[in-house]
Amino acid sequence: MLYLVYVRSAADYCASSWAPSASSSQLHKIETARQAAARVITNCTALTPTDSLLVEDNLQPFAIHAEELATVAYEKSLRLPPDNPQHAIANYD
Repeated sequence: MLYLVYVRSAADYCASSWAPSASSSQLHKIETARQAAARVITNCTALTPTDSLLVEDNLQPFAIHAEELATVAYEKSLRLPPDNPQHAIANYD
Protein backbone atom coordinates (compact mmCIF):
# COMPACT_ATOMS: atom_id res chain seq x y z
CA MET A 1 0.00 0.00 0.00
CA LEU A 2 2.84 2.41 0.81
CA TYR A 3 4.39 1.71 -2.59
CA LEU A 4 1.14 2.55 -4.37
CA VAL A 5 0.54 5.69 -2.33
CA TYR A 6 4.02 7.21 -2.39
CA VAL A 7 6.25 5.72 -5.07
CA ARG A 8 3.81 4.82 -7.82
CA SER A 9 1.72 7.98 -7.41
CA ALA A 10 4.88 10.10 -7.71
CA ALA A 11 5.95 8.20 -10.82
CA ASP A 12 2.44 8.35 -12.30
CA TYR A 13 2.18 12.11 -11.85
CA CYS A 14 2.01 13.46 -15.41
CA ALA A 15 3.57 10.22 -16.67
CA SER A 16 1.33 10.38 -19.71
CA SER A 17 3.21 13.47 -20.84
CA TRP A 18 6.81 12.73 -19.86
CA ALA A 19 7.14 8.94 -20.00
CA PRO A 20 6.72 8.45 -23.77
CA SER A 21 9.75 10.67 -24.39
CA ALA A 22 11.78 9.44 -21.41
CA SER A 23 15.05 7.69 -22.09
CA SER A 24 15.48 4.05 -21.26
CA SER A 25 17.90 4.97 -18.43
CA GLN A 26 15.25 7.18 -16.80
CA LEU A 27 12.63 4.43 -17.07
CA HIS A 28 15.18 1.96 -15.72
CA LYS A 29 15.64 4.08 -12.56
CA ILE A 30 11.89 4.04 -11.92
CA GLU A 31 11.72 0.32 -12.65
CA THR A 32 14.59 -0.31 -10.21
CA ALA A 33 12.68 1.51 -7.46
CA ARG A 34 9.56 -0.50 -8.31
CA GLN A 35 11.49 -3.75 -8.11
CA ALA A 36 13.01 -2.78 -4.76
CA ALA A 37 9.52 -2.06 -3.43
CA ALA A 38 8.28 -5.36 -4.83
CA ARG A 39 11.07 -7.21 -3.01
CA VAL A 40 10.01 -5.59 0.27
CA ILE A 41 6.30 -6.20 -0.38
CA THR A 42 6.78 -9.87 -1.26
CA ASN A 43 9.65 -10.45 1.19
CA CYS A 44 11.74 -11.88 -1.66
CA THR A 45 15.52 -11.83 -1.68
CA ALA A 46 17.71 -9.77 -4.00
CA LEU A 47 18.43 -12.90 -6.05
CA THR A 48 14.76 -13.43 -6.93
CA PRO A 49 14.31 -13.06 -10.71
CA THR A 50 12.40 -10.00 -11.86
CA ASP A 51 9.85 -12.12 -13.74
CA SER A 52 8.95 -13.89 -10.51
CA LEU A 53 8.50 -10.54 -8.77
CA LEU A 54 6.13 -9.37 -11.50
CA VAL A 55 3.96 -12.41 -10.93
CA GLU A 56 4.21 -12.27 -7.16
CA ASP A 57 3.36 -8.58 -6.65
CA ASN A 58 0.77 -8.47 -9.45
CA LEU A 59 2.20 -5.23 -10.92
CA GLN A 60 3.29 -4.60 -14.48
CA PRO A 61 6.55 -2.96 -15.58
CA PHE A 62 6.45 0.82 -15.36
CA ALA A 63 7.07 1.30 -19.10
CA ILE A 64 3.88 -0.61 -19.90
CA HIS A 65 1.95 1.19 -17.17
CA ALA A 66 3.14 4.58 -18.47
CA GLU A 67 2.13 3.63 -22.00
CA GLU A 68 -1.36 2.80 -20.75
CA LEU A 69 -1.56 6.16 -18.96
CA ALA A 70 -0.50 7.97 -22.15
CA THR A 71 -3.11 6.08 -24.19
CA VAL A 72 -5.87 6.97 -21.73
CA ALA A 73 -4.83 10.64 -21.70
CA TYR A 74 -4.79 10.72 -25.51
CA GLU A 75 -8.23 9.13 -25.70
CA LYS A 76 -9.60 11.62 -23.16
CA SER A 77 -8.17 14.48 -25.21
CA LEU A 78 -9.96 13.24 -28.30
CA ARG A 79 -13.28 13.30 -26.41
CA LEU A 80 -12.99 17.00 -25.56
CA PRO A 81 -14.89 19.59 -27.60
CA PRO A 82 -13.17 20.52 -30.88
CA ASP A 83 -12.51 24.08 -29.70
CA ASN A 84 -10.51 22.85 -26.69
CA PRO A 85 -6.72 23.35 -27.13
CA GLN A 86 -5.97 19.93 -25.72
CA HIS A 87 -8.22 18.36 -28.36
CA ALA A 88 -6.39 20.31 -31.07
CA ILE A 89 -3.01 19.09 -29.77
CA ALA A 90 -4.21 15.47 -29.75
CA ASN A 91 -5.29 15.81 -33.41
CA TYR A 92 -2.03 17.48 -34.46
CA ASP A 93 -0.31 15.48 -37.18
